[in-house]
Amino acid sequence: MYKMAQTLHHFIDKNRLCLSELFSLTKTFDLSICGADSYGHMACQEMKNFTLPRNLRKKIDVMEVTFNYSNIFRVISKGETLEPIHVEFGEYTRKNARYYTYYSDLFGYLDDSFEKGNVVFMLCSIEDYGGEKQKGKKMEMIAHGTTAIFIPEKGGYNLYYINSHGQDMKKTTFYDYPISKYREKRYNYEESIDVLAMKLVAKTFNNRKGCKIKINYKGNENDTYYGVNLQSGDGHGFCYIFPYVFWYYFSRFYSETRKIDDITVGSSKNLLLSGKINLFVHSILAEFNVDFKNVFIENIVEFRRKRQNINTLERCVIKSGTNMLKKICSATIKYLTQKELMVKIKPSFPDIIMQ
Repeated sequence: MYKMAQTLHHFIDKNRLCLSELFSLTKTFDLSICGADSYGHMACQEMKNFTLPRNLRKKIDVMEVTFNYSNIFRVISKGETLEPIHVEFGEYTRKNARYYTYYSDLFGYLDDSFEKGNVVFMLCSIEDYGGEKQKGKKMEMIAHGTTAIFIPEKGGYNLYYINSHGQDMKKTTFYDYPISKYREKRYNYEESIDVLAMKLVAKTFNNRKGCKIKINYKGNENDTYYGVNLQSGDGHGFCYIFPYVFWYYFSRFYSETRKIDDITVGSSKNLLLSGKINLFVHSILAEFNVDFKNVFIENIVEFRRKRQNINTLERCVIKSGTNMLKKICSATIKYLTQKELMVKIKPSFPDIIMQ
């Protein structure tokens, strides 16, 4: 019998954690680490018992995948075959009262889930999203966290991709591939590297011999998030927090509508299937900032065009500085580390002190 966990909303207006506390808790719980044996992944699995009705818990899968862009763009540049991509997922068994971690390749995992008709929520860790070079120092590759969601429709599966950089992702049409400690080679492309990577994954999956269920992905505004840059003003690298936030709202409101003041927001499933991926993301941000919420509602009421919609909301994010981002991080970390989630996870992390 599960004791009900507090909702994420419960923590939004609680005392906000300062930066040092956010960094400390992130390190203690390894929330920026990808892997089925990580606290963050176990928390995502455990969240199902609180965010999803019982009949959907076995119909929506959540897992973690690590992408290496240096490999992906080498494949694109040389026309080679994409090597198997490693995925991890875990499962709590009541019989043995413990977590088991499983490892697979991405396409095999998707085949199994698709055959069951399951939705797949994928937390993506890109280990080498881009290079950061300082004069006289070794080039360092920067990691990044994104989200991919697979929902069945018309005999196939639609892929929806969310990078917290939003519309600024369109500017990232190059990839710096390190060829030595201090040198890199730049590859330039005609579209976003994120879109190219997801198109390659979908194409490779679909072109396999005997593939019965195909992935649909175009990289346009119906299946790719090109809205507000959620990290405007973020100099601390909090990208890893957004997949947790998206997983909470996606699962909690998968088949339910919700209210933001007098506005009714559609279910996660319906918003994505109808191509309203920006609305899905923006409606989540509206929960964390009053100014953003007010503009969000005004845009809907006044039927503002997409470009005006995004620009007005972007100004809210920039105006808030790091306040909005810290509020999102604070509420999410408090939610993930609450006692009701920790109680089943703690045996795997005996050194963690219950909050």
